[in-house]
Amino acid sequence: MIDQKDQRKGLRSTIKIEAERHIKSTRETKRETRYYISSLQGDAQQCNRSIRDHWKIENSLHWILDVAFNEDRDRKRAGNAAQNFSVINRISLNLLKNETST
Repeated sequence: MIDQKDQRKGLRSTIKIEAERHIKSTRETKRETRYYISSLQGDAQQCNRSIRDHWKIENSLHWILDVAFNEDRDRKRAGNAAQNFSVINRISLNLLKNETST
């Protein structure tokens, strides 16, 4: 993506985040290093806040689809199958959220 010089014009920072999470069910601690490139030019706190905000939105929007509908495990690749099933899953989720009979 950023192999060509004109594609790097807006880039102002590279970000390295070392994350640690504790998994309660297994009492395991996992460490990850994540790298980001950004057009932001800010301090570490501002970059961290922006990344957290992005993932907060991503997780809240897609968590149910990933967990309940297993969207991440789907292997539909023929034609528009993946996109069509994604739309059907979102319609189903909205119908379930609006269900008030029980």
